[in-house]
Amino acid sequence: MKNNDIILFDGSCGFCSYSVNFIRKRSKKRYTFIPLQSEEAIELKKKHHISDDIDSVVLIKKNKAYVKSRAGLEIIRVFKFPWPLLYVFIIIPKFIRDYIYDIIARNRHKIIKESTSCEIHPKD
Repeated sequence: MKNNDIILFDGSCGFCSYSVNFIRKRSKKRYTFIPLQSEEAIELKKKHHISDDIDSVVLIKKNKAYVKSRAGLEIIRVFKFPWPLLYVFIIIPKFIRDYIYDIIARNRHKIIKESTSCEIHPKD
């Protein structure tokens, strides 16, 4: 089965690399991972009208792009129980979810030390 869903991530971020590995273990190879710094990611961001200031996770699922908290919630929906229960947070207004997401995103380089290069194989 070909991976149709794509996750764009910050390839120079240790926290993001850790998150990609976490997702990979729980998603049964459903996603293709592409670093945001790659030409392919830049083209995908243009194609889906994603702002250049988005520098963390982007999910492209069924040709629709999701960013910030919505991307995270959509990603965990395919995990095994109990992870999909977290999707209940979709009821929280987007501006509140994204505010919390932005706090984590701004501090992600402090949470796990920055990586000089991506430690995963992005196309897996």
